[in-house]
Amino acid sequence: MRCELSFYDRHSTKNNKFQYHKHACYEIIYFLSGKGSAVIDHANYPFYPNSFCIIPPGTEHKECIEGVGEVIFMGFEYDNTEYAIRTGMYYCNGMVVNTIMRDIMKESNEKKYGYQVIVQAKLCEMIVLISRMSDKTTSSFRSVKASALYIREFYNKKIDFRELAIMSGFSYDYFRHRFKEMYGTSPQNYLFEVRLKKAAELLEVSLLNCTEIGYICGFSSSSQFSKLFKDRYGVSPKSYKLNR
Repeated sequence: MRCELSFYDRHSTKNNKFQYHKHACYEIIYFLSGKGSAVIDHANYPFYPNSFCIIPPGTEHKECIEGVGEVIFMGFEYDNTEYAIRTGMYYCNGMVVNTIMRDIMKESNEKKYGYQVIVQAKLCEMIVLISRMSDKTTSSFRSVKASALYIREFYNKKIDFRELAIMSGFSYDYFRHRFKEMYGTSPQNYLFEVRLKKAAELLEVSLLNCTEIGYICGFSSSSQFSKLFKDRYGVSPKSYKLNR
């Protein structure tokens, strides 16, 4: 595998909005601190500390940093016939890539004997690790299916869907789009549907009153439970329980 470092830069900035630009090589942008968004080929991705993104050659992109942030930019070329890496944002195991990138920058700055060999080896290591991450997250079907399973298991808990998207390896917007594509509804409505189904089951067999069942199933209030239940089943929880 051929790997060559094209450029690198460590940049501290505050409330900076970069203009659309592109490179002739691959670029990895590692967000050491701060938060904001990266737009890659007009798809928007949120970023957080220790997340990073991969941009292929010739792809337009820009970054918007909120507050104070520190970013590493690194361009590289490689023969990708053997190891494929996914375009977009990576939210998992970023610290491993962080360490390798710092090693590359250190070697490139100090230029000790044989540093070119070490830089090339580190680049190869980084690409293989990112390829492994891509292999785990490229299948959006597996990731979204796992998220739906998570919702069904923890339906009565408070679920942060942005965190769930990060756990799946996607931006929030892409996660919602892919989830709706697969299940015909948004993650939030899917959660409500699971809660309502569980509530209906309890209303049929439990001695608990409607308010208790609503809270057990994760609804924030009895009024929310009653409204959503009636929208779904055409009757109030109380009427449903009395007629079973």
